[in-house]
Amino acid sequence: MTLWTTFLQFQGVRWVFTICVALMSFLIGQFGTPYCKAFHWDDESINMPFAAQEIFPNWSLVLIVAVPIGVQGLVIFFLPRKNFMFPATANTTPRRQLLLELNSWALIQIQALMLQLMFVDTMKLYAGRLRPDFLDRLRSVGLTAETGLQYHCELMSNSVVRQGRLSFPSGHSSTSFAAMVPFTIFLMHYFRPWLHGCIIRLVLSLLPLYLAFFVAVSRTRDNRHHFADILAGSIIGVFAAFGAFLINLKYSGSVGNFDPRMYGPASMEEGILHVHNQEQQQHQNIGVIPSFGATSQSMRAAEA
Repeated sequence: MTLWTTFLQFQGVRWVFTICVALMSFLIGQFGTPYCKAFHWDDESINMPFAAQEIFPNWSLVLIVAVPIGVQGLVIFFLPRKNFMFPATANTTPRRQLLLELNSWALIQIQALMLQLMFVDTMKLYAGRLRPDFLDRLRSVGLTAETGLQYHCELMSNSVVRQGRLSFPSGHSSTSFAAMVPFTIFLMHYFRPWLHGCIIRLVLSLLPLYLAFFVAVSRTRDNRHHFADILAGSIIGVFAAFGAFLINLKYSGSVGNFDPRMYGPASMEEGILHVHNQEQQQHQNIGVIPSFGATSQSMRAAEA
């Protein structure tokens, strides 16, 4: 197997795309200037107290992102491989099968996060919506109604004030849903509650969504966001998650599997491997397992 084929099989093109999106998000978030929206000192919607301690501080987002990827690795490593998207064949060693499975789910998680991050960072700057605690942020740097408004647009270098203009949409909400929706899909793929009819499997699969809702609602308790902010952020996170899912996987309703969408030679090879795996499953009940060569020949005949 050539290096290029390996690059394609491990979805290198999508990794490069995801890295580019991450770089763009970083540049937008660090160097962009929020829209300087006018305000009134008697506006009670932005006059809530500034909470020094948040329920979910920024560093907690690292755990929200990292824990699903870690749990996915443990599930893939320890559970039986009968539900793997990449079937074990003569051309795919167990080690390579494991790495391909880990790579696919990690890519979906990270790609969803980067997609929502770029969109959210752009919208935050464009909207420039004031946080519920914006006036308290101004008072913290010595500005009051008596000092006038002539300097409020010149305080973008102050991180506390600058962050006060980045209310819409909620980044915590979008990040939590972008991380937990793919994780939920992953758990449902492996636990398969629809096949086993087990309520425990269903509850375990849906638990990550509970955490995402909890994180989103906490932003109103901390006076960091208006309700519309967390609603918009949550929707963006869900759409980014399903977008990453549809880009990288496809659902096979006949057998209840998720199949990877591949590129070039890797796409043809994995298509043959998956058809071979399906035929094995279908023929196991009658004791007939077709050979890999026969499967390849049947596909080539169908293509002709």
